[in-house]
Amino acid sequence: MKTFLEYIFEASDSIDAFVRQVYALGTRSRDGVNIKIDNVPVYVELISFSESAHIAEISVPPEEQGSGIGHRVLQKITDLADKHKVTLSLFAKPIDQPHGEQISKIKLILFYKKTRIQVDWIRKND
Repeated sequence: MKTFLEYIFEASDSIDAFVRQVYALGTRSRDGVNIKIDNVPVYVELISFSESAHIAEISVPPEEQGSGIGHRVLQKITDLADKHKVTLSLFAKPIDQPHGEQISKIKLILFYKKTRIQVDWIRKND
């Protein structure tokens, strides 16, 4: 029978392997990785915890939003999480884009609804 610490270390090893494999999908940039799909870089940043991983950011260039690229990157990430039995979390929050525009909350809701990911929403004042 495994001890509690053995379970924690085993989970930590799985999360580390998961993060390494996600980051191996592309080239390092800032605190994350640019994963190219059809030659379009999608920035992904992960934060690993002892028992889960958190998608801190996933950013698709504005001109490519709605093309399915973000969904495809997220599918690769969730497939790897399933393979490593890693629980993923994310907070969906509209963010300012480099050119000053902002992705609307409605666009985010529709995007995550298509990906079948349950999302915890951050209120505007949080």
